[in-house]
Amino acid sequence: MAGLEASSWQARYREMLAEAEVEKLREKTMLLETAIFLRCEELEGEPERDAEIALIRIAVKDLRKVQVERLGFPDSPSTSSGSCGR
Repeated sequence: MAGLEASSWQARYREMLAEAEVEKLREKTMLLETAIFLRCEELEGEPERDAEIALIRIAVKDLRKVQVERLGFPDSPSTSSGSCGR
């Protein structure tokens, strides 16, 4: 079942990377943020989570880059918390 939950944020990640239209991109970044947050909550306490958390961290870096470079968000230091933010 873990693969099913993992595929949700990964699908959102791929959709965000492929989106060219700014308004749709804005929506896709919000959907990805939510999917990552929910998955991080699910991973809390999971014994074999390190590999997926490493992938989530890459996705978060890419998300932040898209937000700053393509959507004009301010470039500020990360303030992430929780198991995926460590």
